[in-house]
Amino acid sequence: MKHKTITYQRVLNLGNYENKKLEITAELDDGEDIYKASTELKKTTETIIRSELVTEIEENVKRLKKEQKELITQNLNLRDDVRELQDKVKEYEKKLGISDDLGDDVPFDQGSGIPRPATAKPKIYDSNDNVEAF
Repeated sequence: MKHKTITYQRVLNLGNYENKKLEITAELDDGEDIYKASTELKKTTETIIRSELVTEIEENVKRLKKEQKELITQNLNLRDDVRELQDKVKEYEKKLGISDDLGDDVPFDQGSGIPRPATAKPKIYDSNDNVEAF
């Protein structure tokens, strides 16, 4: 049997219910090896159908690398801002005499050592707005 033409078809799934289809047909020369020609036709078809996809992926990778650099820069700037603010807080705490050092004299057995306000007794007023003794 003598073969005169060969065809290779490729359907590429792009996701999201989209496909891309490419079909290439080639004519064989007299005495040309059909297997070798089929392999070449397949390579050509695969290269063409994927070239746009590869280009798109490469562009996305470049864009994402650029975004990554920008995010890293923003992160470093924010860290610097936080350090500056922490230094300012320490500076203001020194000016105000505030210290977060509790020392060793905290009476843990007796609570925080902060005096609690005495419970107030209710006041009763008479009809003349005088406070009655309770």
